Amino acid sequence: MNKNLAHDVYEPTLKDAMLALGSGANENVNSGVYTINDVSNMTKAGQWNIKRPTNDRESRNSTTGSSGNDRVSAVTRSGRLILNNNFCGMYDFAYHNGNIDLNNLDFSGSEFDAMFFTGNTDTHWALIYINGNLELDYPNIIRPPVRKLGMCIYVTGNLIANGFISMTNRGANHSGAGISHGYTAPVAIPLNGSLTIPAAGGAGGARAESGSGSQGTSADTFTNAGVAAGGSGTSTYCGSGGGASGAAIVAVNGTTVTSGKGEAGTCFSGGSSGAGMMAYSGNNSTMGATADARHDAEPNGGAGGTAAVGAQATYGSSGGVGNPGGYRRRGDNNQIVGHEYGESMTDHDIGHATAQSRPYSAIDGANGSAGTCVLMCAGTYSGSGKLRSTGHSAYMFHDGIVGAAGGSGGGGIFISLYGTDSSGPTPTCYGGDQGNYYAGTNGGGAGTGLKASL
Repeated sequence: MNKNLAHDVYEPTLKDAMLALGSGANENVNSGVYTINDVSNMTKAGQWNIKRPTNDRESRNSTTGSSGNDRVSAVTRSGRLILNNNFCGMYDFAYHNGNIDLNNLDFSGSEFDAMFFTGNTDTHWALIYINGNLELDYPNIIRPPVRKLGMCIYVTGNLIANGFISMTNRGANHSGAGISHGYTAPVAIPLNGSLTIPAAGGAGGARAESGSGSQGTSADTFTNAGVAAGGSGTSTYCGSGGGASGAAIVAVNGTTVTSGKGEAGTCFSGGSSGAGMMAYSGNNSTMGATADARHDAEPNGGAGGTAAVGAQATYGSSGGVGNPGGYRRRGDNNQIVGHEYGESMTDHDIGHATAQSRPYSAIDGANGSAGTCVLMCAGTYSGSGKLRSTGHSAYMFHDGIVGAAGGSGGGGIFISLYGTDSSGPTPTCYGGDQGNYYAGTNGGGAGTGLKASL
């Protein structure tokens, strides 16, 4: 890491951390112990005794873009985020001195992405400090291009939110088993002295056991929904929602079968969900989660459950949603189908319901979990936009899924804090939808969407 960027932050709350980073953004950050070679190399590279960013830096065009209007990255610092003496993950900090108007004319959402986000996946917060006003016009969207531990935007002036701000499908896989291989333990995140995001959110839905079939007798669908975050005064207030179990069904005869369980939400991600299990003739010793625990979701925003074993015989079973989503097992030939499901209906036939067919909504497959976002507006908060961190839905009948559905993911966390509220938008953090041809109670638990005084 460039030593000019390294800067650990120790503060009581996230608000205090943002204020400390913002107030020191123009200060020299070369404090520390360096060798002569370090100083020499950083001086030659123009990285020594830098007291910016300032507006002249950010408005300077880069030389890499074909349009000639590409702005220089505003990311100025990285380090460890320590809140209330607890490690809350790594962070990347971006600073902008002046007003921003995302209006699709001279400043677009894609430029915002390029300026204010890094590619650090799963292990870092995106902390953004705007020393001025922020106006977000429809249909621009602010959303990190990769999964983050969280996103926090601090606006010293007024915030007019008429566009979209989202952490849907941007929750972190902080289990250590994801592509980043970086584990970050769930921890309470104190926001402003009165609100705290809890380390654990709503519980995941437990494994569901089917009936034994018998030509429709006890052939109902069995699922367990994810648990929603609690209200004020509960241990999960300001938390995320839990992921649902998959659906368990035996259509005709044999023993019961068991679907995969969902996982609890955390401070960094809504809960991932379990895989479904449907069979013509049930056999609990060779089918479902009892036979293979890979049907279960992984904790801490990890992978969704996978329909791992058992000849499906007529019916398919779907994986759960998560990072990444679980695989689906076909009913006609027992093959595994990738979680992307193809980009069009003609890519491969998975037994889609042609009478109700439509282009797949599953281009990104079952990948993704709801993440954490905190807005802090010191001035007036207004607008009519949509702020959300929604749980990923399991696939349904019109997506070509006619067997046992996987569960849906838990809702995330989106909290807007304001100096003055002028009918600013209230965030929404629903769990993933419930419902399928064979399942109706596999919804993810709702997370927390609220606005409150900064």
